[in-house]
Amino acid sequence: MTRTEWFSRAWKLDKEINRLIEKRSKLYSAALRTTPTYSDMPRGKGTSDKVQNAIEQICLLDEEINRKIDELYNVKQEIMFAIATVENPIDRRCMYLRFVEFKSWQEISDKLRISRRSVSYNVSRGIKNTKCGIAS
Repeated sequence: MTRTEWFSRAWKLDKEINRLIEKRSKLYSAALRTTPTYSDMPRGKGTSDKVQNAIEQICLLDEEINRKIDELYNVKQEIMFAIATVENPIDRRCMYLRFVEFKSWQEISDKLRISRRSVSYNVSRGIKNTKCGIAS
């Protein structure tokens, strides 16, 4: 794993969490879609099984989401520790905004009032100057 990949782990975890939350939302919506019966005809069989299955899947997704959030928290702690070892404060700030707050290059550029190219340079320099046990 390169240094850049090591720093990008949190971003990938965040995307995975968001994907799982979206999946959970769709399951939840499907579980709530029920059609009442307004006749004396017998109801369809298996309706409660579908709802029960959806609820079970939602519970499993909740557990997975919580595990991923815990993992994301730990990864962010490692990343912040690594960023703290960088001497240049502008490099540190750019790295923090990119790898902890998941800001785009343009958002960082606008926030710090420096060029987008400078942001990219500062992040790259910061990654190279990290003084902790990250493999190259």
